[in-house]
Amino acid sequence: MLSTSLLASLLVSSTLAAAPNPLEKRAFSVKSNSQTGRFRDGPNALRKAYLKHGIEVPSALEKRQAASGIASGPQPTATSSIVAVTEQNDLEYLSPVDIGGTIMELDFDTGSSDLWVFSDKLPPVQRKDHVWYAQQNSSTSELQDGYSWKISYGDGSGASGIVFADKVTVGEVTATRQAVEAATSVSTEFVQEASDGLLGLGFGHTNTIKPTRQPTFFENIKPTLREPLFTVTLKKNATGVYDFGYIDASKYIEPIQYIPINTSRGYWEYTATGYQIGNSPMRPLSFQSIADTGTTLMLLPPAATADYYSQVAGAKNNVTEGGYVFPCDSTLPDLTVQMLGNVNAVVPGHFINRSKSQTPGSPFCYGGIQQGSPTLSIWGDVFLKSQFAVFDGRDPPRIGFARQSVDWITHASPQHVSTSTGQSGSAAASRPVPNSADGRPISLMKYVRNTVRRWGLTPRVEGNGHIASKRSVKYKHLKFQGSNF
Repeated sequence: MLSTSLLASLLVSSTLAAAPNPLEKRAFSVKSNSQTGRFRDGPNALRKAYLKHGIEVPSALEKRQAASGIASGPQPTATSSIVAVTEQNDLEYLSPVDIGGTIMELDFDTGSSDLWVFSDKLPPVQRKDHVWYAQQNSSTSELQDGYSWKISYGDGSGASGIVFADKVTVGEVTATRQAVEAATSVSTEFVQEASDGLLGLGFGHTNTIKPTRQPTFFENIKPTLREPLFTVTLKKNATGVYDFGYIDASKYIEPIQYIPINTSRGYWEYTATGYQIGNSPMRPLSFQSIADTGTTLMLLPPAATADYYSQVAGAKNNVTEGGYVFPCDSTLPDLTVQMLGNVNAVVPGHFINRSKSQTPGSPFCYGGIQQGSPTLSIWGDVFLKSQFAVFDGRDPPRIGFARQSVDWITHASPQHVSTSTGQSGSAAASRPVPNSADGRPISLMKYVRNTVRRWGLTPRVEGNGHIASKRSVKYKHLKFQGSNF
């Protein structure tokens, strides 16, 4: 039997390697941490989510972004246990990942399926604030001739590059020949973010590698895990943790309720059947939902979003702030979302108070719930910070939710638990920095912009040079309506 201190190893796919040797089943945890000094704001996060998931970017939001001086669209590269540590105001949770001997801070993203990183193939100006991957720094790196990848968003931004097979270690487990997507081109949006890349935890049949799609890191390590699952415990303004291969009973206080998922689009996708605001009756409403650790906000159908803020004194959909805002002294009701099988999850009202407006003297705060598609809801970190979430990779896969234990605190260093059948450990996420380096509040618009871009909207340019969005655009299999500001 292997020592529990040894790292598990496995294949990326039959395309890249031969079958692995039998290994002891394992479990481990990883904390998420962040780089300091890199910031994003609320409207930017909303814009990123819109672009990622194909929701139309409101013209007012694009205009505000242009006025704020934040670049949009493609940028020429020639001219320019794991801890989840929170980036500014819980904007994102970053975790350390060892790729061929280089430690990089990646965003663990259940809403995508690519593992891509900054590389030495980018101009120095684009990678100067990032850790980057270089083949010459790894003794195990192999270029995959003829393989490429490309991630594109609706505004023309994105990233693309070449593919290597290399060792990728997260916590206690190593994928010996993981497909590593090294960027040779990135747009300004990614350069401005804190992460050094993404580690997708969606389903590999939708990743962007050509000519042959490759499995995700989780899909590759799953045969070596004690249980074929991972759990997510994100914290508000504090360190969170991803656990792989086991369920830590100390992190939740209610029975875990499971629901089936639909993997056809590569997401951890499930059906919501209704919602409840405070103590009001449950409102029946059926819509598809995605649990997405890579999105900051919670995007609900427009009708449900408007309904929620109608119960908040002084709340309004504000063009200046780029979304729903409310007086900071308003009391926010809890939101209960109901899923298939009468599974309920509660988001406490104080979790929905996203952040304070940066407008000098403004009494408003930015809402963690914003409107998205009428048919597709994105449950990002605002939702997940209130939950203990289980991403179960058994056949058929399922997702589970339980109320998170408020008494659970992430340890500052990895905690390892060994058993006769395997091992486990933990890793954490750093606290966000509430203000910029000069002490000013962070601009909310950046939250919106990043959220919109993430979910894939296509903007158009008006005659005055401002970027606007089409009022109704069909993207692949879904049709999304823009917001009226």
